Amino acid sequence: MFRHRMRGRERIRRRANYEEVRNFRTTQAFELWWRAGERSNWRINSRHPHVSGTVEYWTCAFVEGRRRTCPARLRITFDRDKRFVNVCRAKDRKHCHPVVETIVNEESEVQDIQQVEPYEMQTARIIRIKGPVNFRT
Repeated sequence: MFRHRMRGRERIRRRANYEEVRNFRTTQAFELWWRAGERSNWRINSRHPHVSGTVEYWTCAFVEGRRRTCPARLRITFDRDKRFVNVCRAKDRKHCHPVVETIVNEESEVQDIQQVEPYEMQTARIIRIKGPVNFRT
C-alpha cells in the first residue's frame, strides 16, 4: 500500500491554530467556571510542561457510536505561579455537531451586581476564668 509522505510545511499546517477565548486571573476563578458545566463537554488529551507553567490539551467529548468524531480542541495554560489561566480554542477545528455554546468572552457576560446592606457589628464579651470552676447550684 502506498503511503503519502508529508513534507515539513504540510506538517506545520496540520497543527491547530489557537485563539484566546478566556483569561482568568486566578486558578480558583477558572475552577469555578470549569466545574459550572464546561468540564462535561471536554475530555483531556495530554498535559505538558511549558515555559510559563503547564499546558493541557482537551478534545471534544462528543461520541458517535463508540468513536469520538469531533475535531474541536481546547488549550489551557496554567501559570507556574498560579497568577493566571488562559483558555484557547482551535480556530481551524470547529465542532462537527450541534453544540450549545458555553464558552463566551468576558465582555459578553452579564454582570449582575446587587447592592447589599452590611451586617450589624456583633460583639462578644470575653471572660477569662482562672482556677477551678464548679457548676453546682
